[in-house]
Amino acid sequence: MNTRTQNCIFKPLLFNIALFLLVSCGTQGSSDSAVSASSEKIGEENIIVSFETESIYFSREELLTQADLIFAGRVLDISPTRWNQDSGEYWTETTEEGVTAEGKQLTTTHSAWPVYEIRLAVTQPIVDQIGVGQEVVLTLLGKSPIDAVTSDAAGGVQVEAETVDLKVNQELVIFAMQTELAWRDPSRPVELITSPDGTSYFDIGVRSITTLMGVSANAYLVKGDDGLFYHSEEATNKQEPISLDNLIQEISQMRETADQK
Repeated sequence: MNTRTQNCIFKPLLFNIALFLLVSCGTQGSSDSAVSASSEKIGEENIIVSFETESIYFSREELLTQADLIFAGRVLDISPTRWNQDSGEYWTETTEEGVTAEGKQLTTTHSAWPVYEIRLAVTQPIVDQIGVGQEVVLTLLGKSPIDAVTSDAAGGVQVEAETVDLKVNQELVIFAMQTELAWRDPSRPVELITSPDGTSYFDIGVRSITTLMGVSANAYLVKGDDGLFYHSEEATNKQEPISLDNLIQEISQMRETADQK
């Protein structure tokens, strides 16, 4: 018999957009995307996790003027898919929320989110409101491109999720932000938090991360053989390729204008 566990969330969005109910329960997560995740256990060992994200769309102008971190860099390493806790292991946890009028126990089963890390060398800093060094580690939700190529399971768990088409040694321009991601703290139980306005979410713990800003495919440019930087094939905000010098000049001018408003 197959059993399913649902991981539903409440998401705080950028610019103080109100919390919204995704399904019927909530878990805190990153600030620019909504997440829907479910896991299916088949037999005693096989688990399949289906995971989807819906991120805020930022225009090109917003990426250039509002990103916390913009830099040219090179991909040094891409991790396999892990899960959102320090050990990286897959997890589930069930909470009890009382009983119904008929005496039936109300429970919610929370399941892990797939994450992976991309380590980059910073070759040309452009904007840095975070304070990074010569290397940056981006944490992304979804399936690692390493696993997408090899079809390996993440810790024995099969992941059905989107990925970002990045490769080791690629030269990129990155538009990133600092935010918080739901991150399990196994030292304390999951808590159901009710806000003053009456909205509720499940708090499993959080971790500060640096990640691509908004829709991932729109938040980086790839250096071509001609030295110009191009949007990814999956980007929805494509424009003409641009040199790094011209991009740096455009970012400087646009941010200066935005600061004056």
